[in-house]
Amino acid sequence: MSPCSTPRPAAGAAVVVWRFVTYHAYLLAGGPVFLAMLGTALRRRERATARRPA
Repeated sequence: MSPCSTPRPAAGAAVVVWRFVTYHAYLLAGGPVFLAMLGTALRRRERATARRPA
């Protein structure tokens, strides 16, 4: 028996759950930041095109 007391299938399931949870946590945390940066870039682009003479 291995020195770890957790059976391999349970450890594998725990890793899958951990990855699922952290993936979605990063999406929730990063989504608003991404949208804010996207909005800033779009506003700058809009201002740059508005200044260009016709």
